Amino acid sequence: MSNFMGNLEGNLEELRQLLKTETFEPVPVRRAYIPKPDGRKRPLGMPTIRDRIVQESLRMILEPIWEADFSIHSYGFRPNRSTYDAIASIGNRLAGQGSIYQWVIEGDIKSYFDRAGCKFCVAQPLLALAPGEGHSFLQEWCAEKKWGGR
Repeated sequence: MSNFMGNLEGNLEELRQLLKTETFEPVPVRRAYIPKPDGRKRPLGMPTIRDRIVQESLRMILEPIWEADFSIHSYGFRPNRSTYDAIASIGNRLAGQGSIYQWVIEGDIKSYFDRAGCKFCVAQPLLALAPGEGHSFLQEWCAEKKWGGR
């Protein structure tokens, strides 16, 4: 990071030109494995600073588009929403006047994104973009060889 920060303006300008000319190439993430209490290891991907800047730029573009379509009852990984908000909503629905709700079912899809595959994970973001607006870039970015997925 210090190398990037040493010439911040020049590096940002170079990155801007690479994106503008559609010649930006993300670097495969550096992979480390964090031990879990049960003996398994959780993979941790560490992108370069340039790749993180591009990731954040994509998030800033796509998040408002997705937010318009998400259910008001969805809380996972959403801005200004937390587990506590989800719990409060559930409590209100269970205890509310005339509530028809009696059960709460919690589920966890084990290692879902490890198994879903790149094509599935990229499909929804592509629907949010106009045809030709970054489709190939987003597909390339998410290709398994670039993000270190399975």
